[in-house]
Amino acid sequence: MSIKHDFKFHFRTTKDKDGNEIKAREAVELNDWNVPTAENILSDGSEAAKKLLQDSIIDTLASYGAALLKNAAEVTTANAAEFFAGKLDFEVIANLPPAKRGGRASEKPTNLEAFFADYSAVMPAFTGKTNEQVARAVNMMAENLYNMGRKYKGSIVKFVQTLEVLDEQLGLYLHASEKAEEFANCVEYYQRKIAAALSTGTEEEEEDAL
Repeated sequence: MSIKHDFKFHFRTTKDKDGNEIKAREAVELNDWNVPTAENILSDGSEAAKKLLQDSIIDTLASYGAALLKNAAEVTTANAAEFFAGKLDFEVIANLPPAKRGGRASEKPTNLEAFFADYSAVMPAFTGKTNEQVARAVNMMAENLYNMGRKYKGSIVKFVQTLEVLDEQLGLYLHASEKAEEFANCVEYYQRKIAAALSTGTEEEEEDAL
């Protein structure tokens, strides 16, 4: 038994060794792909497949546990079991919104304000975008992509186009800034959020806004 799932694979704009922009490949879509269910893997899957499923469960628990500990400095090995009781549970995690499940994609960087300042400083000259366009991109990130999506009155298609442009611009930023390494975590944070929004198609300005 399997379910059908639609995949859409996106590619980022990059640069060659001479600094020339290499346009990103067109997105590749894979529709109605058969994906095994957990029940199918448990009943008919190989031992390797079952282990991979188990490893995925463990990784999910470890990621969520790390997220819970981030602001819980009082937790030690001695009281960890007490702290995690009723929290570090797969059913609990499964019923949380995706953004609350922990993991790198949901861990908000602490240096975003500095990143926004650097992004605003370097991107107009590097990309030819106006200060207003760059400011809109920064505002979109600062206000959170998911919340912004719910505010848009335009079509989902237009918002997807905007996300794709932002993803491309973030890739260019890594070549534009001398502080790219310092803020790579911020770029990754937003690229992961963009990828999540594009893969679900749940988010809803025009492409030239950014």
